[in-house]
Amino acid sequence: MSHACRLGRLLLISILLTGTLPPAAIAQAASVSVTATVNLPDGAPAEGVPVVLEVHDGTQIVSEHRATSDRAGKVTWQRVPAAVAHHARVGAEFAGVVYYSGTQTVAPGSDLSFDVGVFPVVSEGRPLHVETLHLIVQVDDPQRYKVLQFMTVINTGEAAFAGGPELSDGRRAGLVIPLPPGAESVRAAPFPSPEDALDEAESEFGSDRVLDARPVPPEGRQVAVTYDLVSKNGEPVPVRLALPYPAQSVSLMLGGSVADAVEITESMLEPRPAEKIGDQDYALWTAEALQPGSEIVFTIGPARHRLSTQTWALIGLCSSLVLAMAASLHGGNMRYGEQARDHLVQDVAELDREHQAGRVDSGEYFRRRGAAIESLLLLDQQLGGRLQARTKSGRRPGRR
Repeated sequence: MSHACRLGRLLLISILLTGTLPPAAIAQAASVSVTATVNLPDGAPAEGVPVVLEVHDGTQIVSEHRATSDRAGKVTWQRVPAAVAHHARVGAEFAGVVYYSGTQTVAPGSDLSFDVGVFPVVSEGRPLHVETLHLIVQVDDPQRYKVLQFMTVINTGEAAFAGGPELSDGRRAGLVIPLPPGAESVRAAPFPSPEDALDEAESEFGSDRVLDARPVPPEGRQVAVTYDLVSKNGEPVPVRLALPYPAQSVSLMLGGSVADAVEITESMLEPRPAEKIGDQDYALWTAEALQPGSEIVFTIGPARHRLSTQTWALIGLCSSLVLAMAASLHGGNMRYGEQARDHLVQDVAELDREHQAGRVDSGEYFRRRGAAIESLLLLDQQLGGRLQARTKSGRRPGRR
């Protein structure tokens, strides 16, 4: 029996028994050729650029292939393992920035071709803008607040930008990440992915900022840091975050297991309805269209009372009901009834404000507001009946 016949029989048996090809056959049959071309913005080839081909299966990288572009800006890899479920992209590192191609399926029998554009670095102008700046404060300790701060920065220029303050080695920083003075344990966060996260070895950490040495590519960059704000001896922590660039949108979110023990005061941000992250509600404040040099200002610290806002609102409603009962016990005294009604109206208005600010969820809000309105209607009926009875008796309202 020839070698070809034996191989064919082996493949047939493998398919019949397992439904799959043996590994050796996969390696022999399922491979493709991949070519990448690296170009500058004017279309000229970029020579000597380190290029990496990443093949992944949707959950992890299964193989990497590295090379350097030739005089034509090209790299070719032969016999790259292929499978229908595999995808690939090419990354080219140029002037301190990694630029990626689009993603393609590494299908058996179909050779691939990638184009990657790279850009020179400039330091003039002011092309950076903050699209979003988010501060998410997690409170699991009433005196230590863990902050995740992440920014989406847009580069409106046509080249990579590194025109920030000088680093200790004389280079210009690509990006300035502002910090509030007093921030402790500042560190990089794995956002948007561990591979694209802030490189601490290529960054300089100061008391009120982090300088990211990487130039910002034309499409922009996302970057994140985490840090702690600490209340000393139970005192509130003043926060001032100076914006190095114009910002389209800023948000502050507050949540955590003991968030009710903490309050935000003296804020220049506007309160908004609460947002849900996972299974937790986070109080929300926002600001929009801020100029460079503007400051995000607020104070965070232990609440002046240990009861939550919802508890105080409930106490207010209960006190109004007590006054209403007192009006009845005083034999229909109009003065007590009118006081009770005023308190109920004020408490309903306060409850409305708390709900609008996102500090009372909708279910609790409608339940308590409905109970308060019922009490108001009952009180109005009592007051109306007594007013009618006193008018008929010839006594003036409010007199005994």
